[in-house]
Amino acid sequence: MRVEIEELRHRLGAWLAIENAVLPKYSGPNPVCPKCGANGKGDIKTGYHKGPEPGQGADTGSICWGRLEEGREHLHRMCKKCGYEWLEDCAQNSLA
Repeated sequence: MRVEIEELRHRLGAWLAIENAVLPKYSGPNPVCPKCGANGKGDIKTGYHKGPEPGQGADTGSICWGRLEEGREHLHRMCKKCGYEWLEDCAQNSLA
């Protein structure tokens, strides 16, 4: 039960941040999972995303769909150990 509450707290925090269009700053090329702390080589999968795309009319299943303005560049991170997903701003946006 405690683990489920912590998971919900992490998810809620991520969703609220996305909902308010405030993304965590870029954490660098070797990010640490905010949930389980994994930080070994290859533990975190990173994908660049520029979206949602203009005119995209349906939910794509992405955690950013419908929450970020069209064309906003960001990174999708996913921990391969625990499956936790989060978004981050791109490096150039974090420096501004």
